[in-house]
Amino acid sequence: MTEKTQVVDEKKKSNFELSVDTQAIVKMLQAAKIGETIEYPAMNKTLGRNVQREAKGNLSSARRILLNDESKVFGTVSGIGVRLLGNHEISSLGTGAIRHIGNTARRTSRKMLCAEYDKLDNGDRVTMNAQLSVLGALSQATKPKTMKAVEAKVSEVNDRLPLAKTLELFS
Repeated sequence: MTEKTQVVDEKKKSNFELSVDTQAIVKMLQAAKIGETIEYPAMNKTLGRNVQREAKGNLSSARRILLNDESKVFGTVSGIGVRLLGNHEISSLGTGAIRHIGNTARRTSRKMLCAEYDKLDNGDRVTMNAQLSVLGALSQATKPKTMKAVEAKVSEVNDRLPLAKTLELFS
């Protein structure tokens, strides 16, 4: 644990100290090797509380601290525990996130289009149209065909694309 997670943040003037439970989970997770799963029962035993229920916040805080302070990324193993991810797994995290964002954008757009547009006042219409425009762009950007075009361009330059060049590929 670094000092920034234990001491006063001078900008915010708040006195923040990690709970004993969060510190205990941080120590357990710090000891993990890449690919190792720290099981929920072991964490439960250490805390005397269930990290999937009442101590869920402590586990979330510990994972966030290690992400921010030590660049350690822990994924979940459903019903078993948390696992320290390696480079390949970390580099693949975007796939699920992109699929989730696209599905959420499409479902939300369908719901929003159920509003009786002619009964909305002008301010609500503007807001709704702006939001639908952004959701439409997200939906388009996350389609497999669009992702393939972005991947092809990225393979040409062998680096991340600037925003403007990425947006050009969406049309």
